[in-house]
Amino acid sequence: MKPDPISGGCLCGAIRYELHTPAKSIEHCHCSQCRRAHGALYASGGLYDSAAVKITQGEKRLTAYESTAGNWRQFCSTCGCHLFMTVDAFPNEIYVWVASLDDGMHPGHPADKEGHIFVGSKAQWEIISNDLPHFDAESDSLGIGN
Repeated sequence: MKPDPISGGCLCGAIRYELHTPAKSIEHCHCSQCRRAHGALYASGGLYDSAAVKITQGEKRLTAYESTAGNWRQFCSTCGCHLFMTVDAFPNEIYVWVASLDDGMHPGHPADKEGHIFVGSKAQWEIISNDLPHFDAESDSLGIGN
């Protein structure tokens, strides 16, 4: 039996999406660009196969910004809510900013595939107070590019 899709969307409701598989991994990114783009200490991205993500409403409102060469942040052109990020080097994968999932749904990732990345770039005053693995950059062990 195939599990029901998990849904999410932007702040204003213009864009809606469904996830048809569990996340491969969850990466809590502390890089300066994610902090600035999200206005938060870190951004939590779920890594999915691109084919598993279906935009069900408002695709024309999805806007992309190339924040660094080959990294495309996608957000709602109406409310500015960040929803996805694609990386040219991994054309079959997409990051979904999992804070945009409805009702705080669990993205379905395996427990051993969650960690903090780019912790060397975290805000000076931030204290990471959980036992998840920490990586100074992206970590292949979390599933990137697989």
